[in-house]
Amino acid sequence: MALHLKKFDCLNLILLFSTALLMLIFIPVAGSVDQMLSLPWVDHSGYYLRENWFLVKVGHEFLKNLVIVIAIIHAVVWLKLSIEKSRSPWRSISGVVVLGMMISVAVIGLLKSQSIHACPWALLQINQKHVDWLKPLSSRGKCFPGGQASAGFSLLILYFAYRPFYPKLARYGLAFALIMGIVMSAVQMVRGAHFLSHNLWALWWSWLIDFILYKVWQIRWSYHLKALSIYNKN
Repeated sequence: MALHLKKFDCLNLILLFSTALLMLIFIPVAGSVDQMLSLPWVDHSGYYLRENWFLVKVGHEFLKNLVIVIAIIHAVVWLKLSIEKSRSPWRSISGVVVLGMMISVAVIGLLKSQSIHACPWALLQINQKHVDWLKPLSSRGKCFPGGQASAGFSLLILYFAYRPFYPKLARYGLAFALIMGIVMSAVQMVRGAHFLSHNLWALWWSWLIDFILYKVWQIRWSYHLKALSIYNKN
């Protein structure tokens, strides 16, 4: 079976490859860029916003729960329309959204569990006025890619799922996903839970997974339409 790549597909592949290369070269994990952006949130006691009530309760817990609610809403829509055997595009859309969110969060969670990279607050060392992130670890760091960011960026599937049927809604979904991911990333950065690189790779993996799922769905949908057309002719 030949895989026909459209302009949209080629653009995604080029951007995925180029952004991965740029991150590897210019934003290595725990490198100078990560440390520079992390330093303003450190004082003599460590990350002084680590236990900040607003960041923990709203920026961390509330936003994560909001992502879960969005997934549940789409799951309920998919289940209802599936029981009704509806041919509404919302059945397919909602199913892809739930699947995409689950797969991206699960894959990133698996990568994180096997990662050697630790969280900034676990690496931080303060010697008088000198700050660095070189504290030796006794085990795997298990902090890369960013878990909280992966929840926000899991919403990127909204763009891919809505795009074939509702392009305008898809663009709104893309904007919402990026805003959620960026905000959730920023919260964890100032708390010392993650470096910028952790969150950028969470975005990259979510994007890659959602694009692959989109292509699989697109191929499956085209075969379904062809089969339906042949059936109707007969």
